Amino acid sequence: MSQKPAEFDKLPADAVPLREAKLNLARPGLVEAYRKLVNERGPRVPNTRAQRTAILRSMSREERRARWLHGELLPRQRARRRPKDVRDVEIAKAKQAVSQAFYQMLKDGELVALAQERPPRGPWCAIPAEAWRKIRVTSLAKGTITGPGYTLTNVHVVEARKIVDSRSFRHDGSGRPTYMHLIVQELERRAESSELADTLSQEADALLEFYALKYPKLPPYKKKTITNKIRAIYRKHRPSNDRTRS
Repeated sequence: MSQKPAEFDKLPADAVPLREAKLNLARPGLVEAYRKLVNERGPRVPNTRAQRTAILRSMSREERRARWLHGELLPRQRARRRPKDVRDVEIAKAKQAVSQAFYQMLKDGELVALAQERPPRGPWCAIPAEAWRKIRVTSLAKGTITGPGYTLTNVHVVEARKIVDSRSFRHDGSGRPTYMHLIVQELERRAESSELADTLSQEADALLEFYALKYPKLPPYKKKTITNKIRAIYRKHRPSNDRTRS
């Protein structure tokens, strides 16, 4: 993973285990179509071959040999395979569509996978979206994934819109999260590189556009809020251009 992942002290409340995430977080339309096909098919026909294999594995080697000598078991005996149901093929295709959509959402960043460092007390780290292009799920039941040089277990998944990177926000006096420092940092950068706009209003427009493009998933700000916040800083860097109203 090329970038440092976001860290969380606790697992987000809406996170679900990887084994349950597909049917809970994938595209609702695809999941509903898959469940509808499963319900229409009803219970599966028992697979006699699988049942016979289970019985054979439950016997000891001596018991299997004794029964074979008495003609009760034939060498390489194969049970008749049940005919393939057309609905099984449709269900398999629907299940594959759900799976593909789910992993694409992880790659696109709509869903975020979380893994715990140094369990059981370590922080939970978000797996970057680009890392999923090289990740392979080795055990869905255990939530185990494997990437270049690492293996993670007990992976959970949550919608990106329901979590916030703990490094991206600070708190105002009332304890509410604020992201205004990101806008102020950009203003300071623009001032150092002589990129400030000619007026306070134009600078607020530029910062509003920067924030919307750079942080599309964070709560938006109004132009008036940004203007009031940056007025003193802007006047410090451009004292001759502070006459324009916001």
